Amino acid sequence: MTCIVVSWLLTVLGLGWSCSGEAPAVTSDGTPQRDRLRIECTSPMQWTGVAVSREKRIFVNYPRWRSGVTVSVAELLSDGRVRPYPSENWNSWSDTTTDFSGRLACVQSVFVDDKNLLWVLDTGNPYLQGVRAGAAKLLCVDLSADTVRRIYTFEDLKLSAPRYLNDVRIDTDARIAYISESGVGSLIVVDLASGKSRLLLDRDASTTSETGSFVVEGRALSLKIHCDGIALSRDKAHIYYKPLSVTELYRIETRYLRDTSLPAADLSGRVQFVANVGICDGMEFGTDGSLYLTSLEHNAIKRLSPDRTLVTVVQDTRIKWPDSIAITEDGILYFTTSQIHLGAGATDPYYLFSYTE
Repeated sequence: MTCIVVSWLLTVLGLGWSCSGEAPAVTSDGTPQRDRLRIECTSPMQWTGVAVSREKRIFVNYPRWRSGVTVSVAELLSDGRVRPYPSENWNSWSDTTTDFSGRLACVQSVFVDDKNLLWVLDTGNPYLQGVRAGAAKLLCVDLSADTVRRIYTFEDLKLSAPRYLNDVRIDTDARIAYISESGVGSLIVVDLASGKSRLLLDRDASTTSETGSFVVEGRALSLKIHCDGIALSRDKAHIYYKPLSVTELYRIETRYLRDTSLPAADLSGRVQFVANVGICDGMEFGTDGSLYLTSLEHNAIKRLSPDRTLVTVVQDTRIKWPDSIAITEDGILYFTTSQIHLGAGATDPYYLFSYTE
């Protein structure tokens, strides 16, 4: 999930999407992949996150980085309509809004957990001007009823600029939410039973980016985007994470993050380096235990196997800044493109791809 470089965010063109069916593509070795990579739909308005339910309902979010964002979270219906989700009221917005208890301000990511609940992460930071009072929140949405089941706020953390909530994963067994925070660099752990939040690995070497120079489609970028991509292992024993603008991938055992008796200062020594995986944004575990990662530098999706072998899964010139990944239980991989590196020079629509190995 990509965060906060205001000058690069695209001019919003409007709302809508269209289905395109199969699309030709090639992998890194030039092999045709027409039956594997598909453009599921396109949008004229910039999206970042994608989530897919058991029933293959598709949800996306549009961060309010600039004016013109008319909906924050939407379900993409099979007839081509965009349905504000979970309701129009939740997606109503005005620059004069001060009560955010029932409104979405700036949604960065969406995620469906293994109990088929949708989670919506609202940064509370519209226009990247700082977290507004009462606006940052995590919503748990019951997809069977299309209603908000519970709202979690972060008032105990007193979030303020430049904090930026980025991505979320849910351990439904332990009833814990893990959130990456990319503005300063940290992990946030939420006890879903009590609603209490803790800020951990704050400004740690593993959650921050000291350097930030990389190249995307020939454009040399100089950025420091801190803890961004995050994924919970299939056995729920580890959280994997990395700052966007470095190549290093890290992990830590979730039991340490859940242990409230463990001093926060002791966590750093329990972080494990995993591998150098390149510059990536979103990540997610597949059903076989492999970690799929977006590759910004190579217009690609890569896969890190359990033996830590890194390979390119699919590569295509249209995969411009692949952003977020969702993987269904039958192995279909969905991912968005957000084209952040192109700024106002972007000409392609925003794509939602699906890929089947």
